Amino acid sequence: MLTYNQKQINDRDKTIENFLPLVRYVVGRMSINIPSFLDVEDFIEVGIIGLISAVDSYNPTLGSSLKTYAYTKIRGAILDELRKTSFFSRNFSDKLKLFRREYNELHEKYGYPPALEELSERLEMSYDEISELLVALRGITFLSIDQDANSEDNAFLSILTNPRGDDPSKSAEKKELEEQLALAISKLPEREHQVVTLYYYQGLMLKEISEVLGVSPSRISHLHSRAIYQLNQYLRKENSQ
Repeated sequence: MLTYNQKQINDRDKTIENFLPLVRYVVGRMSINIPSFLDVEDFIEVGIIGLISAVDSYNPTLGSSLKTYAYTKIRGAILDELRKTSFFSRNFSDKLKLFRREYNELHEKYGYPPALEELSERLEMSYDEISELLVALRGITFLSIDQDANSEDNAFLSILTNPRGDDPSKSAEKKELEEQLALAISKLPEREHQVVTLYYYQGLMLKEISEVLGVSPSRISHLHSRAIYQLNQYLRKENSQ
């Protein structure tokens, strides 16, 4: 017959096992914002550590469900690991600095983010090279969203991550931003529009989107980063007028 402590241990292990699919789900949802030169599978183990921490520290009297609490802890563990990761080689870092310098100069000149075509021309880089830089910058922005979700640059991203939000006390300003965002999405090129719709509104994973559209996951990351950039450019341009 099992002792009480043995039963607790077995229940804990079973709970962890039951929630393992949640780890893969969280990693899958976050993978579109992780630079392609990092192995997404490496973050599964990090997510499991977050899950174990959640199971061991969960307090049901605080109101949230274990699933909600575990989701937060898993995501937090992955974000912490990303913050500790050195993303870039020196050569890539130099390109990133050049990109930011040109971006800032053009942004100051126009008052809103420059078009990707102009950046490509100014930097003498191909569209794919620009896209890879955008993926890297998306990774950095992704890490900053949690810290400053209400900033001007990240406000529309917080709406994108919860497109079905139905808060009745929603401010008129937020409703207006949602309308602007919907219009901006409708103006995206077809492929970028599909990626945004499939990821944010239909909840598909990076791998699932690549299968639907018949292109590689890294290509989806490029399309996603370009879409986010173009949405930001459109909204900033509209709000500057």
